[in-house]
Amino acid sequence: MTATKAELETLARAYREGVDALGTPEARAAIDAEVRRIEETFAELTKRVAVKFVAKDPYRSFEEMRDRVLGERQMLVWTGESDTPLWEPVTNWKARAIHDWDHIQHGLDFSMEGEAGAFRVAAARMPGLAPLYLSEIALQAAVYNFYRTFDAQKLVIPSQDRVERIVRQLRGLRGVPNRQQPLYTVWFVYGLYERGLTDREVMLHLAAANIPAQLAVPIAAAGKELHEGRKAPRG
Repeated sequence: MTATKAELETLARAYREGVDALGTPEARAAIDAEVRRIEETFAELTKRVAVKFVAKDPYRSFEEMRDRVLGERQMLVWTGESDTPLWEPVTNWKARAIHDWDHIQHGLDFSMEGEAGAFRVAAARMPGLAPLYLSEIALQAAVYNFYRTFDAQKLVIPSQDRVERIVRQLRGLRGVPNRQQPLYTVWFVYGLYERGLTDREVMLHLAAANIPAQLAVPIAAAGKELHEGRKAPRG
């Protein structure tokens, strides 16, 4: 499915006209969690391909990037345009490497449809951070594809359900995990505790994943119990 002009405009305007949520405690907690994930994921990525940060944009197209990275087992990552209020520039370079690797691994080009697919990949991996990925990946891509320019970076959490629905309908990966499935969510929460998140940060993830409050508390408790039980010494 290809994005229509009207859909692109809806997504682009959602970002351009949206209120910046960066100053909220909830946004800071989500960003801190994402920084931890970036560090862990980048360390794993560099075991698969060498990553080199460069001052000049190294690839002319997605196809060139894909073919060279897979052929050379080296990824060149552009360091430009990395001043962001979200995190340090070097963190942005690492996030860019991870994002590009998602594109390569899943055959997603840099079109709006490809970026929607990249959003779905990221949201499937960390459902609790889906609102952050929606703003960082899909909505910013819509601004570029519609206006052919980059806006100042901010974090937008759209209130319109139609925004996320459009993104999820665009061509991309199928089979994003069902965030309402309790067993999956308990293991997801277990993973959050394994990464060192606090109770408050875990509850933020569950709220962002649209888990109803009456389910979030027992799910969080079960995930924490699993985490603590697995690290307890065995006699």
